[in-house]
Amino acid sequence: MKSESVYEKIKWCNQDIEEFKDLIQINDSALEITKRYKLLESISGKKIKNRFENLIITCWSAKDYLKKDIIEEISVNTGKVFEKNLFKHKDTDLIQYIADSVKHGGIGNEFLKLNKYKKLKPKLENVIFKLSNQSVPGELKPTYKSDSEDLFEFDIKMVKLEVDEVVYYNFDTIHLSMKIIDNENNTIGDAIDLVRDFTKKLKFEYNRIMLI
Repeated sequence: MKSESVYEKIKWCNQDIEEFKDLIQINDSALEITKRYKLLESISGKKIKNRFENLIITCWSAKDYLKKDIIEEISVNTGKVFEKNLFKHKDTDLIQYIADSVKHGGIGNEFLKLNKYKKLKPKLENVIFKLSNQSVPGELKPTYKSDSEDLFEFDIKMVKLEVDEVVYYNFDTIHLSMKIIDNENNTIGDAIDLVRDFTKKLKFEYNRIMLI
């Protein structure tokens, strides 16, 4: 599998999560009072979590596919250099720990002793549902955030903000992600941020070798 198809697979998994946004119903009536947001009844937080788990596993598998590509194109030793360079980034240990925990029920002893997160035992936790109005100028934007085991129907009183005599109502952007917590329930990251940063490092280390 060549690098282009590897990155496409990660993109598809991201799109699987993004499509949930189309299933969030918004009641647009009575704008002056409230807006009601809810997921379709057939969609639960567990289904969203399953897709995040699939995204993490796909990212970790991408490392193996790209290493195999390097070995076939250059050499076994160069493939090992690629993997060694990738593990210089802490995100690699986090992706590895979560992916192996989800897929295999735990990380193998051979890799566990080297993993930087072995004491923290990270895992995916709650769905993060965030609404914001990105059309409002400036850094401070109206935002609503729900962090729970599941997403549910809720009402929001009209959000109204006036900037330079222009009035902005409610929200125009929906963001879904998941918390990553340690064994003491401390938040150590965000799944979407982790995938985005790891994918960038994956491309960087791969191109650094293949484009020489």
